[in-house]
Amino acid sequence: FELRQPGCSACLAMNDDKIPAGKYAVSTSNRNFQGRQGPGARTILAGP
Repeated sequence: FELRQPGCSACLAMNDDKIPAGKYAVSTSNRNFQGRQGPGARTILAGP
């Protein structure tokens, strides 16, 4: 389990902040589609 600071790197899977395949991320992002946070990653949407 990791906590990350809010920002655009993990939500866009840019830089090296990608969620590994088969892992989950909890996000308050309003854009949720397959592979957004990393190829094969799963996103759980939550309210702020």
